[in-house]
Amino acid sequence: DAYDFTHDKLREVAYNSLSAARRRLLHRRIAEGFVAVYRDQLAAVSGEIATHYELAGQYDQAVSYFQRAAEAAREVYANADAVRFYRRALALLAGPAAASQPLAADLHHHLGDTLHWTARHDEARAAYMQAIAAASAGTDAIHQAELYRKIGNSWRDQNRYPEALQAYADAERALGAPPSEPSPEWWRVWIQ
Repeated sequence: DAYDFTHDKLREVAYNSLSAARRRLLHRRIAEGFVAVYRDQLAAVSGEIATHYELAGQYDQAVSYFQRAAEAAREVYANADAVRFYRRALALLAGPAAASQPLAADLHHHLGDTLHWTARHDEARAAYMQAIAAASAGTDAIHQAELYRKIGNSWRDQNRYPEALQAYADAERALGAPPSEPSPEWWRVWIQ
């Protein structure tokens, strides 16, 4: 009562015989089916959902689910998967998805954190710099200072102290003078 496409070539021929519009429709339906069936466990299947939304041409939903998949991967220390999901989401934002500078900045920031944790310091610094660039106009001073501090930490972890000191100076410059109103967040970042 069912077809069994166990051989890759059979599956490939069947898939390629569908029109592009039909494939997109089926991928969208599969993604929606995953969402409906796994609504209480979306983190576990977010990567699959994102892939199907991407193949369906639903790029904004794909970005959202790639971000969710990356966060779920980070929670279980699957850092290689998290990096892959963040990069896929960023590639879609740079391409066919609706551009969102704050979202891109956030994705770059989390990508940088993940790369830093895995001692990929050069890549982490590049991600942090892209986070600063993506949201330079809309980034508040506290967030920008935090990113520069993380750049400094990556230099420090490589025993490159002059570069670390420069990044920390950039963080202080971005943070600016103490606010006139009490701001625990400002002081937290300044202490760090």
